[in-house]
Amino acid sequence: SSMRSYVEVARTRVTAGYTIASVFLQGVFTTYLASSELIISDVFDREAQFPLVFGAVAVLFALASIINGRIVAIVGMQRVIDVVYRILIPLTMLSVVLSIATGGRPEFWLFMPLLGMTLASFLFLLPNLNAAAMGPVGHLAGTASAWSGAVRMAVGAVLGTIASGYISDSVTPFAVSVLLMCTASWMTMLVVRRRSPALTDDLAPMPVGARY
Repeated sequence: SSMRSYVEVARTRVTAGYTIASVFLQGVFTTYLASSELIISDVFDREAQFPLVFGAVAVLFALASIINGRIVAIVGMQRVIDVVYRILIPLTMLSVVLSIATGGRPEFWLFMPLLGMTLASFLFLLPNLNAAAMGPVGHLAGTASAWSGAVRMAVGAVLGTIASGYISDSVTPFAVSVLLMCTASWMTMLVVRRRSPALTDDLAPMPVGARY
């Protein structure tokens, strides 16, 4: 039955774990969508430039998506996930330090590029986390995809709504929320890998000839 299929998917460790990891990233996306206009208009006083800034970040999303597909084909999905998290966490830490050091109003041309790179990195993570989540439940791909998507969107929306409620005239609550959710996503991924060692098979060093 459909209910039995959903239960099987939810009880599959890798599928559930990677879905939870993607939930936190979706929470960041929701927070950004809910608060970007407020941040750009009120904190940085660039209301007239909001469409341009929002569009520039969207262009980064598109570029990241294109690059992700090519890189995964070369180095493997798990390796991409591993490397991008190692870049993402320091980026979010740097955003928090910058925000606190400037009283919640950092220089626009410092903070926004950091934010753009942070959000663009999600286009290397979300598609690969979702694909990895489907691996153990290929025989229930439709059900698994529906379950994972629904959980990610619903819980991510709740997290984003809560986080965006703390943002007013400072980017510090935003930066801290992003750091916390990205760290939670990363830690969830590490737990999944620790309990499912086979996932790290493609993290072994590649033969030199296989890199080209």
